[in-house]
This record gives sequence, structure tokens and C-alpha cells, in this order.
Amino acid sequence: MLKATIKVSTTGLQMDKQTIFALASALTATAKLGQTAVLKAMDAAQGGAFTIRTGWATRGPYAVKIRPATKTNLNAWVGTAADWLEKFIREPAGSTVLKLPQGEFIAIPTSNVRRTKRDLIRAAQRPRALKGKRDYLIPLRHGRGWVLMQKQGRGKQARGVPLYVLVPKVQIKERDVLFGPTRRAFEKNFQKLFNAQLERAFATARR
Repeated sequence: MLKATIKVSTTGLQMDKQTIFALASALTATAKLGQTAVLKAMDAAQGGAFTIRTGWATRGPYAVKIRPATKTNLNAWVGTAADWLEKFIREPAGSTVLKLPQGEFIAIPTSNVRRTKRDLIRAAQRPRALKGKRDYLIPLRHGRGWVLMQKQGRGKQARGVPLYVLVPKVQIKERDVLFGPTRRAFEKNFQKLFNAQLERAFATARR
């Protein structure tokens, strides 16, 4: 589970129930704002880091979720069960790593790769599935990678079509799509949310 925790240290403090309620409410509200910020940071359609072609980030077991704070546990978090997201933070989004005798390479699809209506690469066109007699490699001109080709057509009409460019696997700068957005949501919103919730809690207590 990848998660960013939001918490306030209350060690040694004696707090009344109104203050505890206000803290729990403000932490939960901040986590919800953090959730919105994380989804925006992930989604390329909103200026984020990744092209999300299915709805996994907003629904289902891998969705970006929050755990609310409670009066007995003043911690909230924003997180996702999509542990595989770590791979896409370290490597180009949507990439596949192939292990070849020449080393490890990231397979970058060309426009010749067949896709579904949702723009997903068909299973038969994924790099690890291309091991037939009509599939072959040619080196890039600069010598620092390969092109995965497939012979298509028959007889004199047959021609080699580039499907993937294979480039050496490298470590790239991580994309801050979880911890940074959550932290900024806390820094920007928590204090005013807490003040509002505290005022509300004491107003309710006086009635």
C-alpha cells in the first residue's frame, strides 16, 4: 500500500472533546483535499504525470482512497493499493522492461502497435508476446538500443514494421504524485479547516 499519512502530534496535551472532534474533522477534510490533489497530479488530462486510460484511479481496488481520522486515532491518510505504481514512477509511464542478452531495455511502443478502443495495447502485441519467427531486432543507428521489428504481409509484399524502440533501462527522477500533493494540501488547508471545525464544535456545545 502506497500512502501519505496526515497527522498532528498531541503528545503531552490535555484536550477537551471539542478540540479532539475538530482535529479529527479537519484531518479528514484535509485528506479529502489531498485525494483530489493526488488524482490531479496523476492524470495527464489535468496536467498530471500519467495517461490514465481506465478508471482504476477513481474506482475499484486500486483507487486513490482516504482513511478518515477518528477521535481515538488522529491520523488520516491518502493512498492506493496500486503498489505497481512505483515502477511507473521510476520508468516512463506505460513502459515494459525486457531482459535481453544485451541487457535490460525499456520497450517504447510505436504508432504501429495495435490498440483497443480504450487505447490499450492488445495482449498479442505486447513485447513479451512477440517471440515468433517474424519478429526480429535491428540495432539503432547510434548503437544505444534496438528496434523490435515484425515482418508483416506475404511474399513480395512482406515488409518489416517497427513495433517498439528498445532503449537502455535508466533511473529517472521520480514523479511526485502522492506525498508532495498531500503535503501541500495539508500546508494550505489544515489550519483554516481546524479553526472552522473548532468554532463549530464549541458553538454546538453551547447550545
